[in-house]
Amino acid sequence: MKYPLLFVLPLAGAVTLGVWQSHTADPASLYRGWVLALKAIAAGGAAAAGLRFYAGDYLRAAWLLTALCYALLFSKDLLFGLGWRAMEPFPTTVAIVRGLITLAANLAGVLGALLLARAWRVAEILLPGTPRQSTLVLVLAAVLAFATAGHATLVDLKELWDGNAQRLVSVASDVGDIVSLILIAPVLLTAIALRGGLLFWPWAFMAASQLGWLLYDAATTITTLAHLDAARGRGLEEICRTLACLFAFTSGIAQRMVMTDMRRGHRA
Repeated sequence: MKYPLLFVLPLAGAVTLGVWQSHTADPASLYRGWVLALKAIAAGGAAAAGLRFYAGDYLRAAWLLTALCYALLFSKDLLFGLGWRAMEPFPTTVAIVRGLITLAANLAGVLGALLLARAWRVAEILLPGTPRQSTLVLVLAAVLAFATAGHATLVDLKELWDGNAQRLVSVASDVGDIVSLILIAPVLLTAIALRGGLLFWPWAFMAASQLGWLLYDAATTITTLAHLDAARGRGLEEICRTLACLFAFTSGIAQRMVMTDMRRGHRA
C-alpha cells in the first residue's frame, strides 16, 4: 500500500499550486521559491535512489546523473533567477553562463534517462509486444516529442543563430527535452514489463515524470488553443512542472524503498 500512496504526492502538489494560484493576486511572485523547492526535491529523490546502490552498480550512475541534472537546474535558478520567457534580458555573459549550466544539466539528464531506458536490456527483461511493436512505440514517442517541442526548438535555434544569447538556455532545454521525451517509450515499456512486482513503481513514476515534462512542453500550444491569457498559461506550465518534478522525486524514493524491501527478502 505504501507504493500507491507515493502516487498521491505529485497530484496533491499540483492541486496545492492550483489553489494557491487562484488565491494569490500575483501568482508569479510565488513561482521562484516554488520552482526552487521542486528542483531541490527532485534532486534529493534521485540522489536517495542512486546512493542506495553500491559503487559500480549500473543504476547508481543513472540515478545520480538524474540528481545532477536537477541540482544544476536548481543552482542556475538560485544564482540567476528563473528568467521566464526572458522578460528581463540578462547581460550577455550571464546569459551564456546560464545557458552552459542548463546545457550541462540537460546533458546529465539525457545520459541518466538513456541509462534508465537501457536498463531493460542490461537486466535482460523481455519487453511487452514484438520487437516491431516496440520500435513503433519508440517512433510514435519521437513523433510526439518533435510535435510538442520541435517548433519551439527551431524558433530558439534561429534566434540563437541570429546572435540572441538569451536563447541558449531555451535551446539547451529544448534539445534535452526532445531526447528525454523520446526515451519515455522504453521507460514506459519497462514499467509495463515489470507490472505485478515492486520494480514496477519506480519505472512507472519515472514514466509519469517524463509525461509531466511532455505536458510542460505542450503547455504553450494548449494555452494558444484554449485562448488562455499569459498568466493562466504560466500557471498551467507550473502545474505541469510540479507533476514532473514530484514524480521524479517519488520515482527515486520508490527505487530506494524497493532496494530496501528486496534486501529484506520481499518479492521484486
